[in-house]
Amino acid sequence: MRGAHADEIKGLSANRKERSLFVSCSLDKSSLLWDLRIPRPASALFEHHRYTFSTIYWTSKNEANRLVALGDDAGYVHFVDTRKPNVFQRSEKVFGKRIHKISFKGSQFAVIGYTNKIKFYDECFSLLYECSPAPNYIRDVLWETDLSPEFESNHSTSCWLIGWDTFFQRLEF
Repeated sequence: MRGAHADEIKGLSANRKERSLFVSCSLDKSSLLWDLRIPRPASALFEHHRYTFSTIYWTSKNEANRLVALGDDAGYVHFVDTRKPNVFQRSEKVFGKRIHKISFKGSQFAVIGYTNKIKFYDECFSLLYECSPAPNYIRDVLWETDLSPEFESNHSTSCWLIGWDTFFQRLEF
């Protein structure tokens, strides 16, 4: 069991069902599971990864069944089950550069790298859509949550992309 990270923390994500649980990732090439109900709250989720972890997201049951998604500096996205530490359930190379952010909406998720490209996947890691709409880096995605009946029947996805240099654009696919 560990006390804390040995280097800068790059990301935090909370378990939305249990407020005392969260995960973190760090430049020390590890990810920790934190349980604030116990005296020594940090335990290893994944240690001694080959690359630095750059982002983390704890999914809900309706997203990826409570797996933790980790992005790393080599452009991979990994899924880890909190009940099976130090084992990647799935890993995929998404970009040739560092992963900046992973964001879920239901069973779909977006991956943003240190690039002007964004990629959208389903729960089976099948690529749904990718685009390069920004002149520079994309920094965030904001999912539209108010679903109209037409939206649900067409199975389309809509979101807002935010980037550097005042880039802001609605995307639908």
